[in-house]
Amino acid sequence: MFTNSARIIHHFYSYTLNVGSRNFKNLKLIDMDTITLKVKTTKPTQEIELRFSETRSSKPIQFKIDWGDGTLNTQTSHVYKMPAIKKPYIIKISLDKISYFECRNNKNSYYDDNKYGIISLDASGCKSLKKLICTNQPLIELNIAECAELEYINCQNCFLNDNALRDIYKQLPMGKEWDGNIQDTPKIIDIKYNFSAYFGGPKEVAEEKLWKVEY
Repeated sequence: MFTNSARIIHHFYSYTLNVGSRNFKNLKLIDMDTITLKVKTTKPTQEIELRFSETRSSKPIQFKIDWGDGTLNTQTSHVYKMPAIKKPYIIKISLDKISYFECRNNKNSYYDDNKYGIISLDASGCKSLKKLICTNQPLIELNIAECAELEYINCQNCFLNDNALRDIYKQLPMGKEWDGNIQDTPKIIDIKYNFSAYFGGPKEVAEEKLWKVEY
C-alpha cells in the first residue's frame, strides 16, 4: 500500500509527493487537472492504489477523489467491498497540476486473463503531465489528448489492442530527434506484454512523431 508521503524516482527524474492531512469538506479546488478512471473488480476487498506528484514546487498537493462507490476522500488507495464486472466503478480525481501519475497493480497474476483494476484511463488535458504509468491492469482504453508535455508512458502487461494503440499513438505529442545525449533522452511508450496487439501495433504512427515504441 502506498503511503501519503513518498519519494518517487523513475527514469533519471525524481518527484516528491506530500499530500499531508486536510479537511476534505473544506477543500476547494480551482483550475485543477481531472483524471477519470473506470475500474473493474472481480471479487470483494480488491484495492486500487494511486501515486501522483506536482510539477515545480514542494508545497502539498491538493486533491480529492470520488471513488465511484459513494466514497469521497483524500486517500491515495481504496478497497472496494463489492465486485463490479458488468458496470465498472468510475473514479474521478481532481488535483493540482501534476507531472507524474501512476497506477500500478502488483496483485494481478502476470498472465491472468481475468485481471481486476483499471480498464479505462482518461488523462486528457493534463498539460503538465510528463510521466504516466499504468501497468498490469485490464486496461483497454487510454486517452492522453492535449497532454503536451508527455515524455514517458508505461502500459506494460495490459489489454490494449491495435485499434486502442493507434488512438494512443495519434494523441502523442511531437517528439524530437535524439542525439544520444543522456540528458536529452527520447520520448518512450512501453507496451510490452500487451498480447492483444501485434508487434507493437501500428507503431509507425508513434515513430512518425519521434517516439520510441518498446514492445
